[in-house]
Amino acid sequence: MSKGCHGSRPDGRLSVPGGAGWSLTFPVVDAAGIGKVLLVGAVVLAVAGVVFLAAAALGLGRLPGDLSFGGRNFRVHVPIATSIIVSIVATVVLNLLFRR
Repeated sequence: MSKGCHGSRPDGRLSVPGGAGWSLTFPVVDAAGIGKVLLVGAVVLAVAGVVFLAAAALGLGRLPGDLSFGGRNFRVHVPIATSIIVSIVATVVLNLLFRR
């Protein structure tokens, strides 16, 4: 191996020479791509937050068929009816979106 200076290699990786003939290589990161992924993630989280707020306002989670029980120090909530309704709505929406 020849000892060289810092620089990028033909495969787009950053090469950092080390001692005793070894070197470290790091992939070059596309900052614009990471920014786009972070923005999409933020939009998805914001939409999920609005959906959860709307669901709470509509009373989902407190429907007849949702089991809730507990004692003095614990509470267990099993939203059976809410799960069925969310499943039906999600099935209809996804079938309408991905219909061929």
